[in-house]
Amino acid sequence: MPAIFVSYRPQDQPDWLLSQVRARVQKDIAVDWVEAGGSLESCQMVLVMIGPQWLSAADVDGRLLIQDPQDPVHVTLKRALERGLRLVPVLLDGTTMPRSHELPTEFQALVRRPAMSLHPQRLDADMGMLVSMIRRTLESSFGSVVASSVSAHAHAHAKSEAQALPPPPAPAVAPPVVTPAPLAPPLRAPNTLRGLAEPEELPELAHLFAPPPPPPPPVAVAPVVPLVASPETPPQPTVVPQAMASVRPPTVSSADRRDRRRVKQLQKRRTILVRFGLGLGAFILLLGLAWLGWTLLHRLIRSEPSPAAQEAEVVKAAESAVVLTSVPAASAKSADALPPPLTPGQSFRDCEAPACPLMVVLPAGHFSMGSSAPGMGAYDDERPAHEVTVRKVALGRFEVTFQEWEACFQDKDCSHWPSDEGWGRETRPVINVSWEDVQRYLKWLSQKTGHVYRLPTEAEWEYGARAGTTTNYSFGNDEKGLNDYAWYSGNSGNQSHPVGEKKPNAFGLYDIHGSVWEWVQDCWHPNYQGAPSSGAAWDTDCRGGNRRTVRGGGWNDTPRVVRSTYRYGYLSDGRSLSQGFRVARELSP
Repeated sequence: MPAIFVSYRPQDQPDWLLSQVRARVQKDIAVDWVEAGGSLESCQMVLVMIGPQWLSAADVDGRLLIQDPQDPVHVTLKRALERGLRLVPVLLDGTTMPRSHELPTEFQALVRRPAMSLHPQRLDADMGMLVSMIRRTLESSFGSVVASSVSAHAHAHAKSEAQALPPPPAPAVAPPVVTPAPLAPPLRAPNTLRGLAEPEELPELAHLFAPPPPPPPPVAVAPVVPLVASPETPPQPTVVPQAMASVRPPTVSSADRRDRRRVKQLQKRRTILVRFGLGLGAFILLLGLAWLGWTLLHRLIRSEPSPAAQEAEVVKAAESAVVLTSVPAASAKSADALPPPLTPGQSFRDCEAPACPLMVVLPAGHFSMGSSAPGMGAYDDERPAHEVTVRKVALGRFEVTFQEWEACFQDKDCSHWPSDEGWGRETRPVINVSWEDVQRYLKWLSQKTGHVYRLPTEAEWEYGARAGTTTNYSFGNDEKGLNDYAWYSGNSGNQSHPVGEKKPNAFGLYDIHGSVWEWVQDCWHPNYQGAPSSGAAWDTDCRGGNRRTVRGGGWNDTPRVVRSTYRYGYLSDGRSLSQGFRVARELSP
């Protein structure tokens, strides 16, 4: 069984948190839990719990413990790195990741490891992401090793038990039962031939449809034991049992020959009928195709479709998406050369798929952001509710997919090739991308189209997610409706799914609840005190410059986490298997 070592400082007093994490991990995953003071030798993963005192803890002389080679945390990190174990930093209660220059040289690689977070106010969501990461790591890296070791142990145990038992007595050999080959039964016409016979022929052929006679009973024959020739024992002749000697080759009577001829006649009759039916069907099909072709040709000659009808067909075939192209500078002076203004609810692409995502226009509006109503399951960081005005903007109908990300990668503007965790790529939402990775994609898309693409602001995202509602979800307060609108912990099967398989909200946005967490432009703030009311990004004081906001919840989260108002902060360079994004595009008023 795999084992996890947990390293922490008693000064951070994480006992209450460790007990809950241990219970959740051991409930969902079969692992051994080894805490400080235990052996590191049997472990495959080390959770490094980093609390407020983890870096600043000092001895009586004021020397930092992390610099002391005798410090238990120092010893654990050094041995784990020497053994090549997987180190996972876990930030407790809002603690930020230490800077590389604050750590000893041999530990500076720790800051480049993807970090998880555990916060008391978001414990459900945080532990869900932590458990998913542990499960995927152990299954992909250590599952086969653990399975083979368990199998070897079980084989050795079974072998030792088998050697300790006395050999079993030789079983008594029963005489074999020899069944003589049955005589050839009379020919039986298949049931399909019964329907081909004429009514007056049935009495004559009745014996052909009778059930076959039962086989003769088996005859017990004493075994023939081969003897080894010796001077005292002369060769023994082989004795053939009388029951076997009485078997004679079957004979075919004249009645059987007559039956065979009749069956051949019936088979020939059936073949003729089948061929006739197939020929008639082919003839009717050719007549139908000829009539259809003449009708279509006649309509094309008599009436040419109007330009409006042709345009309607093109729009329908392209999922109501208008592909916009840049206007050359020479023709920009002509108002007729400019594309028509985009209207709310309209879908469009700025270039062909899959390079450009499908966008939908959201109307300008005014809404109450956050939650202050009791009984709605809101957390403190969702308060206070405040009024926000949002300008007209376009958001991606779907989360950005692997296909769309790979278009940027092929143009060599996106250098990161994200893992799909073995679930598939193509139209699944791209995952394992950081906020900083996404900025490179947005720069490439803006240069490719000539328009400003960016992440949605947090206000724009919630405005689009609510779609005019004031309830927990865009479809109401009943979480049972999530099966129709979202992939979440109750139906995802612990993996992502292709975009657009669930229902959209009233603004036409798919997978806005669940599926994957979506990066937004704003810095992370613990509440809405001082938040802008203009709908602009709140991008000041990013908690040390490295925490950004994510919204929407993921495929592994509970109904409470995928609400329209739920929010969370994550390291801007962090990547996660349940984290992706959708894009926003600025529009003229």
